[in-house]
Amino acid sequence: MMQGRILTGPERPTEHGAEVPGSRIGATTGSRAAQSGLATLDAMSVLAHQTGSAVHVVLAREPGVVEHARNVARTTGVQVSVDLMAFSVRVRFDGTRG
Repeated sequence: MMQGRILTGPERPTEHGAEVPGSRIGATTGSRAAQSGLATLDAMSVLAHQTGSAVHVVLAREPGVVEHARNVARTTGVQVSVDLMAFSVRVRFDGTRG
């Protein structure tokens, strides 16, 4: 019987910057993704506040994500927890009352 391999870590290839030949990251692609991620944080913070529930968001690790998550949580009145991973940022907005 053939066994598949066990996923022991991220399968995502290591990517470099736009200046490295063969890179798949472009300068504008990264900024659009970052803007979209920040807009997602805004929306999920409001959702947590309005529903009184906890909402989890996973975004690509980009500069300013943690600071934005803290600012939007403060503005909407929810608690925030952030975990920094190798390639991602995990944000938990907690709008539970009590």
